[in-house]
Amino acid sequence: MTDREHLSPAIMPVREFAVARQGTDEMDLDSAVELVREATQLALVVAAPVLVVSLVVGLVISLIQAVTQIQEQSLNFVPKILLMTVTLLILLPWVMQQIVDYTTSLFHGIPSNL
Repeated sequence: MTDREHLSPAIMPVREFAVARQGTDEMDLDSAVELVREATQLALVVAAPVLVVSLVVGLVISLIQAVTQIQEQSLNFVPKILLMTVTLLILLPWVMQQIVDYTTSLFHGIPSNL
């Protein structure tokens, strides 16, 4: 073993650390990248419905403001916040199930990733 293999990942670049650790029982770089990708994808899927509702409500209110020439800035926030809250409350069981499923699969994958 060389001295470079004993360096921590903060000192040596990530790719070099992964190559230096190959053949050991630790997680490799591809597995770590896959876990981060899955977590990011889950965050996007879970946040998307609330963001879409916010986008649609903001667009509709902006159109109404443009047509009626009402330029009150606070008029946009109250309906948007209310509908985002209602959407989150309606989708909360689905969101929690998605997060629990991901966490369960992550915990079940720990023995194969170590």
